[in-house]
Amino acid sequence: MKINLFSFRSLLYFICFLLGSAYFASCSSAKKTYKIAIDPSWFPLELYNKEPYVLAFSQELVHYIGQKHKVHIETVALSWDNLLEALAKKQVHGVFTSMEPYIFNQEKYQFSKNYLSTGPVLVVKIRDQASDHDLFQDKEIAALSDEDRQVLLDEYPHALVRSYDSSMKALLDLVDGNLDAVLMNYLEAHGFVNDIYHGLLKIISPPFTNRGLKLISLHGENHKLIALFNDGLQSMQKNGDYDKLLKKWRLAQ
Repeated sequence: MKINLFSFRSLLYFICFLLGSAYFASCSSAKKTYKIAIDPSWFPLELYNKEPYVLAFSQELVHYIGQKHKVHIETVALSWDNLLEALAKKQVHGVFTSMEPYIFNQEKYQFSKNYLSTGPVLVVKIRDQASDHDLFQDKEIAALSDEDRQVLLDEYPHALVRSYDSSMKALLDLVDGNLDAVLMNYLEAHGFVNDIYHGLLKIISPPFTNRGLKLISLHGENHKLIALFNDGLQSMQKNGDYDKLLKKWRLAQ
């Protein structure tokens, strides 16, 4: 009996395709998938026109962490007022948020480590070599909010803290020599020292508080997601990929 060679090859290719599809389907089903919701506006944070950069940074960060742990992490865009509802309804496994881990919040949610700080930092003139904590004890330092004013009073009890309602006015006074330092949000500070005041001002401190973006999930659920996120973040920070990613998306000097 003659066999049609063309039909035989077609059948062979079809069988190989089916086997390959079955293999990748099994791999895909075996690979855990997590959904993390993101509000692209990052409300209520003021990110000083860095919202797209923070979004891209966050998405690439979870991609790296997913690759490290061989899981698929998908980001889903939602409006700020739908984030926690989607989490409560278990439509997503986690949410990126600036919510603080106060005790009453920890009763509802579990928190990852900070993955992007927005806490206040000290800005000084670039020619000012002062970086020692004690050197600011008797200096004039500007604060832009009551919360930051309290941070300065706790950190530098002998400093003269001056309140400002405008970061531009505070930075102008710093450049003119009327202040010794300004305490301001890290992302805002980074924007100024790398743009308008490039070559004139610099950041000399790490953030004084733990304000920033974190991953949260429902309390008592998705422990593994929070654990692998923290582990992947720590790994990136150790091998230098975290700093490279910050610089790539213009979130670090």
